[in-house]
Amino acid sequence: MGKRAWISTVYIILALFTDLSVIKTVVAISIVANPMKNLKRSVHLIHNGIPLHWIPHFCLGQFGHHPIFDLFIFLPALYNKWLKRWKNNLFNHVDKKLWQEFMDECLLPAIRKVLGINESQVWDFAYVVSKAKSQAVGVEGNQHKSQKLSFNQQITFDLDGDCMKAVWDECNIRLRRAIRVDGRLKAFKGFQCFINSKGYKHWTQVEGFSELMSVCKEKVASAFKE
Repeated sequence: MGKRAWISTVYIILALFTDLSVIKTVVAISIVANPMKNLKRSVHLIHNGIPLHWIPHFCLGQFGHHPIFDLFIFLPALYNKWLKRWKNNLFNHVDKKLWQEFMDECLLPAIRKVLGINESQVWDFAYVVSKAKSQAVGVEGNQHKSQKLSFNQQITFDLDGDCMKAVWDECNIRLRRAIRVDGRLKAFKGFQCFINSKGYKHWTQVEGFSELMSVCKEKVASAFKE
């Protein structure tokens, strides 16, 4: 399963890993990522000398329940050390064209290949299609362009944990090939995954930090269990 690192504050719990096949439960995949989910403050975790919340990342989906964990991919290759960061602008978002290419060229073709014709019918297998659906509510309910763009419905598609290894293996083949070609997806070289949950202490109603960590590890480990 590889190494995983645990860290916690009162509000955020993280696990770092590189292989999505360690997740053995249903993952609700977001084809169109929501940048509002990105980290907005320090989580006291450093990757290769860089604070994690400074590294560009995007939300790939969610899994688990009571609480729900957000699943992210972060891309150290996109980190720019020369940018001046401040509280309201951490420069940690990933360009939409990049995650669109990851979806259209790697993850979605892998899902379609593994699931087959019947099971994959409910999926949107093009980023632009899913994006149009997510913006439909805003287009119908708002008149101004700025309002339309800011009001997006979050649409997810369930990927069963039993399929995750096959999907991720196929996705990795495509991704490694794209990185070798030295195109846009070379930004995924050295990528990492992390999970994040906010408000966990309030939900568990625990009193101490050690008790919180114990509950945290049990909940996350259950989703990674064989």
